[in-house]
Amino acid sequence: MDKLVTVVTFTFPSQGYLANSYLQANGIETFLKDEMTVQVKNFNSMAVGGLKIQVRESDYDTAYNLLVSGGYIELEKSQPNLPIVEKFDKLTSSLPILKYLNLEARIILTVGLAAILVLAIVIVAIEH
Repeated sequence: MDKLVTVVTFTFPSQGYLANSYLQANGIETFLKDEMTVQVKNFNSMAVGGLKIQVRESDYDTAYNLLVSGGYIELEKSQPNLPIVEKFDKLTSSLPILKYLNLEARIILTVGLAAILVLAIVIVAIEH
C-alpha cells in the first residue's frame, strides 16, 4: 500500500476543496488532512500548516502536474528560486514546530523572532 504524501496546502478550505474536486474529477484518489481543524478554528490554519491535500505516493507526479495545469499551483511560487530561500526552507522544514508551517509563515515567524531579539538586546544595552 502506498503511503500518503502532501501534494499542496491551502490556507483557506474553499481553495482546497476546489483543487481536491479537480483532482478527483481527474481520477486521483485524495485525502484532506487537517480539514476539520481548519474549518472549526480557521484562525489556526497557519499554525497547523493549512488544509493539506494528500495523494498516494505513486500518484504524486500526476496530481502535481494536474494542479499546475489547472492553475492551483503556480510554479514560480511553489519552488523557491533563491539559494538562501532554498537553504532556509530545507533547514526549517525539519524543525519540530516550524515543519508544520508553510514557507511564508516560517519566514515571517523567524524574522519576527529575530526582530524581538534585536530589540531586547538594544533595550538591555541602553539600560546599562
